[in-house]
Amino acid sequence: MNTMPQSTCTKLLDYSKLPSQIRLPDIIGYTSKVFATRYNPNQLQAEAESYQWFDSYDIIPESKRQKFFGSGLGLMTSMCYPDAQFEDSEYTRFRALAIYDAGALDDVERMKLAIGLTMQVLQDPKVPTPKFRIAAALQRYDIQLAYGRAESH
Repeated sequence: MNTMPQSTCTKLLDYSKLPSQIRLPDIIGYTSKVFATRYNPNQLQAEAESYQWFDSYDIIPESKRQKFFGSGLGLMTSMCYPDAQFEDSEYTRFRALAIYDAGALDDVERMKLAIGLTMQVLQDPKVPTPKFRIAAALQRYDIQLAYGRAESH
């Protein structure tokens, strides 16, 4: 596998080009006419712990933190995986948080680099820790899962 140069990781953290808002379609409104709306019973606990874990890596600037955490990602993940056990729903929520990191979504090349770095640490947790904080956080969490102690850093 090709190794991503560490110096390019810092380019992922340019928050100046972020949109002020991201709007998702009313998926619940469309699908509730056909499918019953279900939520994971662990949603509140898993969401609180996931946000605490995510926040511990200082990825989102304080000025955008509350807006990001209030975006409904925990609820969305809960609805996508209503039958997941607590540990599984928590892990899935961590991944959803990483996917929606605002710094990696502002252009195609940055997104490709972010995905490449993230896939690299998920496929081989022994690679050097990248400077891209999302990938570094997921690498640490995957290593902790491998040793059976998924806890905050």
